[in-house]
Amino acid sequence: MFLLFILQMVTSCEKIQKIYEARNDASLAKARYWPQKSIPQIGAKCRLSTSWREGKLYFIFEAEPLVDPNESFENKSAPQIGETFRSKLFAHSLDFGYGLPIFTAKLTDKAGFEIISIEMTETSRIVDNDNKPVGLQQKSSIECSRTNYQNLTGWEVSWRK
Repeated sequence: MFLLFILQMVTSCEKIQKIYEARNDASLAKARYWPQKSIPQIGAKCRLSTSWREGKLYFIFEAEPLVDPNESFENKSAPQIGETFRSKLFAHSLDFGYGLPIFTAKLTDKAGFEIISIEMTETSRIVDNDNKPVGLQQKSSIECSRTNYQNLTGWEVSWRK
């Protein structure tokens, strides 16, 4: 009798745990928009959004020129001229599809330790209504535990040629 009672309690606890996990999973599936990051060295700004479902981290990564590449150099300070010039170079590489940087998004915990690293090797160009390239994008997913996703608090982006 006592053993039956214990078995029923364990079963009830497991059901409660599953209900809790289902609610928690629903909140993890909502899109999470991370702060935009700028990379002035190459004239780019990057955005990242993520969500988590069934053991996978889904993400959308985007990179575009830091400033409007059509801006002129007139009435700009030296740092602004450099930023505009690098943005024009980044936009030019988008136009021709060569010399594009390879970005890496590193997601970190509250102590700043890297939990997940995603190399953006399969980016595609984003085009405007005139079919002109205006940025890069990668949409994909990677394996990620619920616990690791819950521990993410920040992100960094790096690049290489």
